[in-house]
Amino acid sequence: MWDPLRAERDLQVGLYYMHKGDVDAAIDRFQDAALAKPGYAIPFRFLGEAQEKKGLKRDAIQSYTRYLDLYPQAED
Repeated sequence: MWDPLRAERDLQVGLYYMHKGDVDAAIDRFQDAALAKPGYAIPFRFLGEAQEKKGLKRDAIQSYTRYLDLYPQAED
């Protein structure tokens, strides 16, 4: 399902939903972005953030861990 353009679009839409406060929709979009471009770290960062806001701590930890596995030199 390699589609980097779709992944970028899903990221942007997910960030829009986060800004609006629709965390569930944002989670769906960030998950779609991760599927569309495997190995891309950024969706996991935002997915972890959305999951944390929703109170899904275990899921958030997994997403943040995946983010750091893919991008170990991350400054955030």
